[in-house]
Formats: sequence, structure tokens, C-alpha cells
Amino acid sequence: MKMEKMRKLIKRLVNEEEGLEMVEYAVAAGLITVAVITVWALLGDAIAARLTLLLNNISS
Repeated sequence: MKMEKMRKLIKRLVNEEEGLEMVEYAVAAGLITVAVITVWALLGDAIAARLTLLLNNISS
């Protein structure tokens, strides 16, 4: 029942211009989220090390 309502909602949103904009924003937000997670996974340790070094230099 819920899945059918979801399909109808998505179909209606895709058919409407405002719905298309909303779908585009959702896709863009998803891509940005994936990019941020990827960068954090690749550079997280390096960023943490730099911040630690910076904070140690400031406090001393």
C-alpha cells in the first residue's frame, strides 16, 4: 500500500514542472552528499592531523 502511494507520488512529481525541479534538487543534494563523504573518507585523517597540529601550535 505505501509503496503504491510512493510510486504515484514520484510519477506525479516527475510529470509536473515543480516536481521536476524538486527531483533535480534531490539528485543534486545526493551527489553533493556522496562527494563530501568521499572526500572525507579519502582526506579525513590528513585533515584531522592538520587541525591537531594547528590547535597544538595555537595553544603553545
